Amino acid sequence: MSEVLTAKVQFDDSEDLVRNLRNMSDIEATKALTKYYAKARFDVDDDVFRDHYVDGSNDGGIDFYYTEDNTYYVLQSKFAEKAKQSDEETLWEDVRKILNTISNDNPNRKADEFVNALRRELNNPSSNFEIIWITTNYVKESVRTALEDRIRKFINDKAWRIRSAFLVVDKYALDSVIYDVKHGYIPYTGRRELPFVGKYLEYSEGRIYAIVCSVRIHDILKWFDSEKKVESFLQKNVREFLGKNRISKGIRKTFEESPSWFWYKHNGIMIFADQVSVDEKTGLLVLRNPQVVNGGQTLRALYKAYDRNHEAGKAAQVLVRAYRLPYEDRETYANTIDIISALNTQNNILPSDLHSTDPRQVRLEDLFKMLDYTYYRKRSENAKATKYCITMRRLGLRWLVCKHHVPWEGVRGNLEEVFSEPAKYDDAFPEEPIKHEIDKDHPVVHYAMGWSAYELVKKVGKRTKKDRKLLQYSQHFTAVDLYEALEMCRKEAEIVDSKQWVKFLNSENLLLDVTKYIREGFEACRSISKGEVDLRTYFKTKASSDSFDRKVARHRRPFVNAVKRAWDAIQRTKSP
Repeated sequence: MSEVLTAKVQFDDSEDLVRNLRNMSDIEATKALTKYYAKARFDVDDDVFRDHYVDGSNDGGIDFYYTEDNTYYVLQSKFAEKAKQSDEETLWEDVRKILNTISNDNPNRKADEFVNALRRELNNPSSNFEIIWITTNYVKESVRTALEDRIRKFINDKAWRIRSAFLVVDKYALDSVIYDVKHGYIPYTGRRELPFVGKYLEYSEGRIYAIVCSVRIHDILKWFDSEKKVESFLQKNVREFLGKNRISKGIRKTFEESPSWFWYKHNGIMIFADQVSVDEKTGLLVLRNPQVVNGGQTLRALYKAYDRNHEAGKAAQVLVRAYRLPYEDRETYANTIDIISALNTQNNILPSDLHSTDPRQVRLEDLFKMLDYTYYRKRSENAKATKYCITMRRLGLRWLVCKHHVPWEGVRGNLEEVFSEPAKYDDAFPEEPIKHEIDKDHPVVHYAMGWSAYELVKKVGKRTKKDRKLLQYSQHFTAVDLYEALEMCRKEAEIVDSKQWVKFLNSENLLLDVTKYIREGFEACRSISKGEVDLRTYFKTKASSDSFDRKVARHRRPFVNAVKRAWDAIQRTKSP
């Protein structure tokens, strides 16, 4: 079990998870299933899981327990190699055991401390008690509803005042969990509540369910005790904070100076959650694991004002759209992006923004980290392109230029070019190759070469005034040449250690040996630009590229040889 779940294994879906567990005994497979869910939803480490896992004979229906703030969780798991429909009576028997354990004698001595603490809260309406039933079987919605009714009756008969919930994580829901784990949508944000103002609207379509209502912004801001905490609720947001722009300043001004007008001037906040429901008795919108996918700029802009003065903007209300929907990879991902795009008009959404949470980009973030780069998928005020910091938008343009030998596209400077059409995006960021582990031909290696080529050219170009003047144009032409020289060297030298090769790309050895030839590229650009009045217009044409190619043709082989010399020098220093 430990080998399956302690390593950073990413499952494709619930079928893949079952395949990895089916060779275990039923007991071990059930434990592994519980552990997977506990690590995904609560981010517990191995020691915490071991201390809270209490399955066994006379366990009273409790496999795992966990306490978070004022919420008490009980997990019960059932592993099945072949999925089938779970029946109501079988599920009720397991749930009834848990309820009896809490209300009567506790047979699970390993959970004594937890059960006793929970019992002390049974008459506290501010505390929460959740039963999470995990299975690789299917559970019909009618069965879930029937169980919720039976649980509610049991609790009413006992006159418990604690708020209770029952969550079924069946084979379908496991796909959602696996999607979240695979695409980096952790940490778990827990159960959150929002008192709604006035009435609410609800709408459902298949397994998608939505509630629309008004809430006080203060009740959302109370979720956070720091700016860092805000970020944990924005994992699925397509952008980071863009800084103090005109819109964010206007939002904050209305919040502080005219809070009663805020509702009328704001588009609203959109939330995706694992579960969405309304508690009619208390007037609460109840959300489990909420993520703000539209309105993150608003929350960031307002949190500082709220943190400085908790009385500021108390009257401000905002429209909230809360969606419960399954994350079933590509189809639902596309639907969520359509929803975000359609409803987000307050800050302009760019094509690249809608790709920032794409599984491919999340995967690249992890791969670049392995190569000692920081990869910024999302636009933000802190996302600056440097030697070791790669921004998704700028990488898209640089890679387009290098891969297709189109320096004039770099001069045009359209950072949204590769994100504007599905075919262009798939060409720049092919899905299947990106999924693979890093090898000598992995796309991330080529991205690193293209990025380094530009960074080397820029570093040399900034040294002299005459180079700096043309750098905005010449960098694209010269970077293409350097990229192609790097690629030729990589193939001729039969380099297979990709991590060592990427380290070499950022070395002083390479910079020293290619500086002369980078300057040859600058000279070629100066030569072909003479007599041209509008340089930007001229360099945006293919004709300028053809002229440049003729000028530097005799330097290309020396370019490759310079790269090889630098690589060979490093290899010699490594030899015993």
